[in-house]
Amino acid sequence: MSRLHLLGRGFTFAEIAIASVVFGIILASVFQLFSHYQREEAAAALRAGCSSTFLLLEECLRRDLASVGSLQSKTPQGLSLLNVLQEDGSNIEQISYEFSDQKREVIRIAGADEKRYSFADITRSCPVFSFSTNYLDAAGNQLAAPEKAIFVVLTLVTASVDGQQQTFSLRAARRSKFSESVPSSSLIWKD
Repeated sequence: MSRLHLLGRGFTFAEIAIASVVFGIILASVFQLFSHYQREEAAAALRAGCSSTFLLLEECLRRDLASVGSLQSKTPQGLSLLNVLQEDGSNIEQISYEFSDQKREVIRIAGADEKRYSFADITRSCPVFSFSTNYLDAAGNQLAAPEKAIFVVLTLVTASVDGQQQTFSLRAARRSKFSESVPSSSLIWKD
């Protein structure tokens, strides 16, 4: 047969079927790759958003715990810090932290001042969202009653629709930044 005759004959059904299968496999691979990329992008956005909010919360909780007189926790979703000494020498009788899984936020209440750390917009695609608080002894290993705890560990767990789980955790200590060599009525701030 001549070359010209082969070019004009067209494609057989078998050739079209094989080409369609190969094209389908390539298309499915591209779709899977794109889906994976989208999931990773969503997980990165979740991590970035939660991390930045959690860092702000961590800074505030660490500062408050550094000079707290005593701790109380009447519910797993709340923490009260009593007699918190400030840098300027003033004293705040009580600072409360409320951890709301349902509203997806942490509320810090110090007198009339209220600060909200919201995770709601960041985690709206996550069916799982929960805070847990643990109180640890001086060694940081054993669970302790809140009033005897030296370390407070706050953990946030989120899981998205596709099952990807993210865990954010902070550990703050009750180690005072104030001089222990002077009477409590005249504590001095130490850097």
